[in-house]
Amino acid sequence: MGKLSRRAIGLLLAFAVTYSVATCCHTLMVLQELNSLNIQLDSATIVKSLVKDWLYMLPTYGVMLFVLLFSSFLLTTYVRHRVRFRGERISRWIFPVVGALAILLTLNMLYPILDFTLIAGARGFWGMLLQGVAGLCGGLAYMYSVEWMRKRARGRAKQRHLTAKQRRSTF
Repeated sequence: MGKLSRRAIGLLLAFAVTYSVATCCHTLMVLQELNSLNIQLDSATIVKSLVKDWLYMLPTYGVMLFVLLFSSFLLTTYVRHRVRFRGERISRWIFPVVGALAILLTLNMLYPILDFTLIAGARGFWGMLLQGVAGLCGGLAYMYSVEWMRKRARGRAKQRHLTAKQRRSTF
């Protein structure tokens, strides 16, 4: 599997994790606000809200998150391979930081433009923090999945090389 394939799969996994965590946090923050208004919610309503929000936010928030993660991880990968800090490449741990910052900066930049918060669950401090945690989780998923696939590809290449050596030594 090539670098591009590993990164594409990692991006899809990061998107799935980020979107799922972000929409769940959004829904739970909105339901918590309803609960603070003494509106009683049963568990069926909570599950139904989680599923509906996950499905209905996909065309808007999902697309925004995908474009955001794609551009930020692409730029980070480029910078990470081109820039050296004290003679060493920038750590792979920058991906979780970039994922969190990308979401937080985007949500904060959209408020002055649109004059409302795009995600209702991100209106307060805790909501914004949870959206940042969603980006952090997506960055971790990207980092670990790409690293795991890279190690697995190297292991397979090493195994093929050893098998070829064994075949040559039997002749």
